[in-house]
Amino acid sequence: MVPHAQEKIVKEVSKWEGVTKAPHRFGGTEFRLGRRELGHIHGDYQADIVFPMNVRNQLVSENKAQPHHILPKSGWITFRFKDENDVARAIELFKLSYEIARSNGKDRNELDVVNEPRKAVSSVWVNDFDAQHFLQKMYTKQDNSLISTNTHL
Repeated sequence: MVPHAQEKIVKEVSKWEGVTKAPHRFGGTEFRLGRRELGHIHGDYQADIVFPMNVRNQLVSENKAQPHHILPKSGWITFRFKDENDVARAIELFKLSYEIARSNGKDRNELDVVNEPRKAVSSVWVNDFDAQHFLQKMYTKQDNSLISTNTHL
């Protein structure tokens, strides 16, 4: 835990063009670019940030982050704050997620699902995220009809 880490990170990330902040559904503060969540911060002790799988895998293999503490097979990483230098490192990770989101466009379907995990957008994303193990039901983006996750997508 690093005192005032959340305050410092929220202050910096909120300055970036197009970024909005809001309370996160599991506590803390989340950051979005358009409809895409960049990540969220839980108090003064950790941040969870989303990346494409290849970037996530590189960050984990280089020991710059850990797999997400709940969804280890997803594109999400968990970054825990141990000392003051980790605040700057967390900001750098949020910046990387932000730059990737900007380069991919705000409305890219694979990224929208991060914000609405009950909406199935592409089978590629669902397989990467391994969502069938975490969700009971999903809605399609096209017609909001129910899809059972009891079958493999």
